[in-house]
Amino acid sequence: MVQRKKSKKKGDFFEKLKSKATEAKETGSAFGKTAMEKGEVVGRQLADKGKEGLDKGKEFAQTATTSNQDVIDLIEKLGALKKSGLLTDKEFQEKKTELLAKI
Repeated sequence: MVQRKKSKKKGDFFEKLKSKATEAKETGSAFGKTAMEKGEVVGRQLADKGKEGLDKGKEFAQTATTSNQDVIDLIEKLGALKKSGLLTDKEFQEKKTELLAKI
C-alpha cells in the first residue's frame, strides 16, 4: 500500500508539472503575441517618423536651393543697378558680401 501512495503522489506531481508547463506555454504565447502586436505598432510609428523626417529634409533642401537661387538673383539685380549707376561699387560689394554670407 505504501507503494501505491508514492505512485499516486508521483502521478499528482507530474500532472501538476504538466499543468504548470501548459500554463507557462500559454502565458509565453500570449506574451509573444502581445510583443509582436506592440512591435508592429512601434514599427509603424518609427516608419512614419522616418518618412516625416525624410519629407522635412527634402523640403529643407528645396528651400535651401530656392534660397540660394534667390540670393544669386538678387546679386544679379544689384549688378544691374550698379551698372546703371544707381549703386556705387562700394555699395554693391557690401551688399554682395552680405548676401553671399547667407548661402
